[in-house]
Amino acid sequence: MDNSKHAVYTTSLRTMHFYDASASVHYEEYRAFGFRSIPTCIDYAFDEEAPDEEALLLFGDAEGGLTVVHFLQPLNSLFEKDEVYSVQCLFWPDMKKHEEYARIDYYPKLHSDGILGLKYQNKNKTVITISRDPQKSLVIRQIKGKFDSYIFKLGWGVRCFDHCNTPSLSLVVTGSNDRIVRLWNPVVTTKPVSLLAGHKAGLNDVKIRVDKRLIFSYDKKAVLKTWDVDLGYCLQTLPLHFPR
Repeated sequence: MDNSKHAVYTTSLRTMHFYDASASVHYEEYRAFGFRSIPTCIDYAFDEEAPDEEALLLFGDAEGGLTVVHFLQPLNSLFEKDEVYSVQCLFWPDMKKHEEYARIDYYPKLHSDGILGLKYQNKNKTVITISRDPQKSLVIRQIKGKFDSYIFKLGWGVRCFDHCNTPSLSLVVTGSNDRIVRLWNPVVTTKPVSLLAGHKAGLNDVKIRVDKRLIFSYDKKAVLKTWDVDLGYCLQTLPLHFPR
């Protein structure tokens, strides 16, 4: 959370911890608890040209729901402050008193399974979420809901993804347990642009290097592959060895 100088992480105990990161020594400032479900992934977005304006904290949960927290005064305070000198605890179902600083929207059941990853696009105010859900494996939707969502269906679901939307390249890349890397036009849900085969295990992560027009994919057997976006060729395969 660069503009507000905070770090945040979630736990399987349905808690979220906010640390003040403005100095070299970080300390916990807020601890939120009482969520509907276990938070599974998180993203943060703000306008770099106007860092004092509204910022968004988004997180998916194990029941397929999405929470969007609108921080209205991110440079002032994330939440209403109590007169305390230790960690301030926030009971999530009772957040109305913080509405001057934070407005919370909840979107239930975007997927029938837990949300495994998400990414917010400031440019067009859309959020991308992924899941093992075969009927809603990847969903691109506007936060305000002005346009219909783009829903991508994969029998294996989606384990990981990356997205870019630049003048030179507009692309969604997905990885699944079927060991295939798929390239998609973000507005064409029926068929991928390209299939990249070669991994011997399910995918853990994929990344796009826009300036080099490359894709990196990493699988469960610790094999990293580099692909040419335009040709669909594997340029390099690198088995990684980590110390035990």
